[in-house]
Amino acid sequence: MTDDTSAFAVPARTAILVAAFDSQLKWAATIRQGLESRGFDCQVIVPSDIRHAISDNQLADYGGSSVAYMPWTELMSASLKVDVVVLAVQGPQVQRFCHDLFDAVEFTGATPPATVSGWVGVIIENITAGYLARYTTDIVAVNSRTDLAISKQSPAV
Repeated sequence: MTDDTSAFAVPARTAILVAAFDSQLKWAATIRQGLESRGFDCQVIVPSDIRHAISDNQLADYGGSSVAYMPWTELMSASLKVDVVVLAVQGPQVQRFCHDLFDAVEFTGATPPATVSGWVGVIIENITAGYLARYTTDIVAVNSRTDLAISKQSPAV
């Protein structure tokens, strides 16, 4: 009797992390580390046709896997081929992504990836609006228990 476990190999899981600014890249790096420690192959993508600003020095400080720049439409196509998409971008881009993903899934019949969003940095004002811009993702990460309590109240507002 042989012990061949290759028939039971788990396929590689994949994730895209989307960022447009240095603080978003840092937030995504933390999530990337967690995903990679759980066996995910990760790629960080900066949408090249939306406002973005990541310098060469910031990329060097990031020290993670390479960062790819691609247009939004290519990002949407790539997102249909992965298991998870982490959106470290601002709320309006999260909304746009989720609406475009819904349309792409309806058009192609593809299985959508799990989506994750969150606030990068300190929330200065209007936590409810920030939550509502991100609520269409599968997971919304918040910065504190206070923010969580406010987010839980948002659907009732």
